[in-house]
Amino acid sequence: MEFSYAKINEKQACAERDDFTVERYQQFFRHLPSQCHKILDLGCCTGVGGAEIKRLRPNLELHGLDCSEKRLAQLPSVYSGRHCGDVTRMGFADGQFDAVLMGEFIEHLYPRDVDPCLQEVQRILSVGGRILLTTPNPDGWKKKWLRQTVYTTSHLSQHFVSALKLRMKMAGFAEIRVLGSGKTTRFLNELFPIRNLFGSLLYLGDKI
Repeated sequence: MEFSYAKINEKQACAERDDFTVERYQQFFRHLPSQCHKILDLGCCTGVGGAEIKRLRPNLELHGLDCSEKRLAQLPSVYSGRHCGDVTRMGFADGQFDAVLMGEFIEHLYPRDVDPCLQEVQRILSVGGRILLTTPNPDGWKKKWLRQTVYTTSHLSQHFVSALKLRMKMAGFAEIRVLGSGKTTRFLNELFPIRNLFGSLLYLGDKI
């Protein structure tokens, strides 16, 4: 599975040049648990976002996991560990991380792998730990107005709010919150209640 996902995702070179990555990880930083030391950047790509997290809080221990050896080789030295593997069977101990970050990642999974991935994230999080993920909003007004789709070369699934919240609950997460994300947050507060104004959404869930 790692090879097939790597091949698909390496076709989307724009993932390495996403001009919102730094701001996305700044948003992650604002919502990290108060007691947070060890973080997994899941689908870390070339580590632009993780480098920003370390700049904001240098004492964090940061690990990256990606399906692409090519991209892992480009991770900056701020990553304490770089791991290539299967997100449905991660080789980490139970409760190893205080937070797992998934920036525009979950849509790169086939639907069959979404639930196993969320279950694995729940397993490797410590009690009190948090999942933070962003994903394109299929109900965004811009997509509907322009008749665009979430699906691209490497976007293999799309996630509606009610369905993804349920999946997170089924995986064992509590206190699930959904906030605005994406480039619209440059102009609107992430708490603005009309979700379909945002091209991407941030999902937070705790293991309690």
